[in-house]
Amino acid sequence: MIEQRPLQQSLGGSLCRESHWKCLLLTLLMIGCFCTLGWCSLYRVAVMAADDHGHAYFYGDAARVYLDSPCSNGYVYIPVAFLAMLYVVYLVECWHCYSKTAHLHR
Repeated sequence: MIEQRPLQQSLGGSLCRESHWKCLLLTLLMIGCFCTLGWCSLYRVAVMAADDHGHAYFYGDAARVYLDSPCSNGYVYIPVAFLAMLYVVYLVECWHCYSKTAHLHR
């Protein structure tokens, strides 16, 4: 009689077989979005203001420089939209994984 033993599975194979890696990846991406939003709210860069007529200053002109957020021109909505999209995918994927495992236990 031939003795059968289970095959040892690698960490990568186990992560690919299970769906926990998707939840981990989505969590890391959402943390990255939160870090970007924190950076946008805390960090300040020097911005050169346009003159009264809306024209940019040229070399040698007196320029007014002020500190502003790097995400002040609406760029903050990019990580917010990405975060909202990732959260919806997170809810769908991780809830599906949870409900599928709960259904298997019945």
